[in-house]
Amino acid sequence: MCQECRITLLANEIEYRSGSTVPQAFPPEIHLSSIGMCNINCRFCNYEHDIARQVYVRPEQIQKMDYLRHIQTLRLSSGLGEPSLNPYLSEIIRFISKTFPHLQMGFFSNGFALNQNGLLDTIVGNVNWINISLNAASSESYRVQCHINGFDRVSGNLSRLLAAKRERKTLMPLAMGSMVLNRKNLSDLPKMPALCRRLGIDRLTIFPFFALGSHDPSKFGSDDTLAACMAQYEPLHEKTIEASERHRVSLEIPSPLSHSDSSFGMPQRKFYDFAQIESNEWPMGRFLTDLKFENPQGSYCDFLWRYAAIGSTNNTGHSPHETHFLYPCIGPLSSVDLSRRTAFRFQDEKGFLNLWQHPVLNILRDAQHRPGICKVCDLCRNNDVRNPKHFRFLEEEVGRFAETHRKV
Repeated sequence: MCQECRITLLANEIEYRSGSTVPQAFPPEIHLSSIGMCNINCRFCNYEHDIARQVYVRPEQIQKMDYLRHIQTLRLSSGLGEPSLNPYLSEIIRFISKTFPHLQMGFFSNGFALNQNGLLDTIVGNVNWINISLNAASSESYRVQCHINGFDRVSGNLSRLLAAKRERKTLMPLAMGSMVLNRKNLSDLPKMPALCRRLGIDRLTIFPFFALGSHDPSKFGSDDTLAACMAQYEPLHEKTIEASERHRVSLEIPSPLSHSDSSFGMPQRKFYDFAQIESNEWPMGRFLTDLKFENPQGSYCDFLWRYAAIGSTNNTGHSPHETHFLYPCIGPLSSVDLSRRTAFRFQDEKGFLNLWQHPVLNILRDAQHRPGICKVCDLCRNNDVRNPKHFRFLEEEVGRFAETHRKV
């Protein structure tokens, strides 16, 4: 990591722990949607083919982002699009790898098109990590989750990735997997570690399905959330941990209800580093040991300080001429279209900082200090917002927030 990045990271850590409402430092991590389209219409996802926009991020747009020299991690995915569909992704990866070699680069993918456009050849040795959305342990279960018979294709692409890494004698990219856990794939859970090891995946993350705002009958609903089937989940939880240890797959998994606490909208997930791949993500924190802050570490939602998430607009958005906008969180407020207010236009360094300090984001940062500013944040702070018992309140409050803040 370069000296400039270390200083930026330390400044950001101080601003996060102090809860600065108008941050001056760049966030250490940027998530950028490289395309708004997807090739799968999964039942646990809010993506809709009919309203998605076929707009690609191009290399010349990335070249404008010279402030990436301040950033620690760049994720070439954000929101609902599938990055491997962007025909320029290989060129973008090569440019970033050459121009900003300090960057930790990666992306989330469904793995369906990894073998297209020379992408497999490009990511080996250039990309630090890739997370594949697996979601099932068999072809039949995958079809239930994703409306498509793609299990063998995804598995084949991961096997090709593993073979390419072995041929080049490199560990990059680190292969990670994820599973959106719901009632329909719950029985697959203990089988996932064995699948991961066979495909060369070293880390598996379990995300509880989030059904807020889901009214499409073709999609999963509130009855399919983890909270709605927790009784069936508890005995599978220990079996999955045992299987992960046996197959040496690191596991991040929600605790069962009897041992669960919630923080900033999510049930707490415990991490078991059975593959011994984890490293300290915030090494600069050791320099803050003797500093005194008003509130203990973890008092504020870190997403508002550490992550700039830039998603693609769709065809029903409020600003049809914008392609991207900065959204404030990965929880309930991620559904609010702020494209009229927080449009991301691949600005220069000054323009990006102005966007990072936008009044809407600063209001939410202030809400981390004072209750009543944003009722969504108030509920999210100490609750699992993926629990259906909160959905009615959240839908009302998210609607009020959108009505107040998405207009110019």
